[in-house]
Amino acid sequence: MTDSQLEQALSECADVVTWTYYPAHLTMEQAQARVVRAQESAAAGISARYVLEHDGTAVGTAGLKNSDDAPEIFYALLPAGRGQGTATAAVNALTAWALSAGAPYVALWTQIGNHASERVAERTGFRCADVHRADAGTAIPAEAEDFPGPRLWTRFPG
Repeated sequence: MTDSQLEQALSECADVVTWTYYPAHLTMEQAQARVVRAQESAAAGISARYVLEHDGTAVGTAGLKNSDDAPEIFYALLPAGRGQGTATAAVNALTAWALSAGAPYVALWTQIGNHASERVAERTGFRCADVHRADAGTAIPAEAEDFPGPRLWTRFPG
């Protein structure tokens, strides 16, 4: 499977589209453009995207994006790549690399209700920092479960 085919397959996976920023139903041309943008971002030092494999088969992508304070981890997996520790291994590897390179901490965002990604965050040593109201952009306590939107997880060295 080429990178473009993987991007297209991820865009056809309803839960990937629901829980991530992947657009739905990419054409091959749009998928190829995404791959080119990812390569350009990597060359500019903005982000790095990697193909995740399980038993030699491409099953998703993961990477790091530079942000103002600390690198942010992102990932998306096809159903064939789930439940086998692929996301956990990728998050552990990316986090270890970022922290060893001097990042003050690493961030990971999940959408509230995406319990699988929340379990990955917990298994890899991240702690829920806060929840952001999508409409106001304000932080509310991590224990709040009744506000839809993103949830910030952080992992510090040590």
